[in-house]
Amino acid sequence: MTIERLSSDDGFKLDPKGDTTDRILNLLIRNSDLIRTLPPGRYDITPKWWTKHNFIHIVHVFPNGTAAYEGVPRFKDARAISFDKGKAGEFVTGSVVKMVPKDQNPVIVGGPLKDRKTMGVYEVILWHSGESPSDSNN
Repeated sequence: MTIERLSSDDGFKLDPKGDTTDRILNLLIRNSDLIRTLPPGRYDITPKWWTKHNFIHIVHVFPNGTAAYEGVPRFKDARAISFDKGKAGEFVTGSVVKMVPKDQNPVIVGGPLKDRKTMGVYEVILWHSGESPSDSNN
């Protein structure tokens, strides 16, 4: 079991067609050579160019091949859009903690690309059962 990361400082533009699951799957397939296994540790995955973001995004990777994603508010009334079942699309406040893969798989950090017109994906954190296929890419 491993935790893997697809990351881009500039963000990945998503295909304009298809549902969200298909878009993320296509993103992973198109960029499979960029996926890396994360060894145990703490990783700040907040896009570096974001200066007015509401949350700091952190992943804690554990030796057992699981992880915890943590969205930490930068200020008291920070809000984010929920992707949780039953709350999808609603604004939520406070810290967000998701266990990977138990609560969520994959975890996606997305937002505006640098053109400020297009939404994109900066980070995909995913759990993979078995030996990591990206180990040969490291």
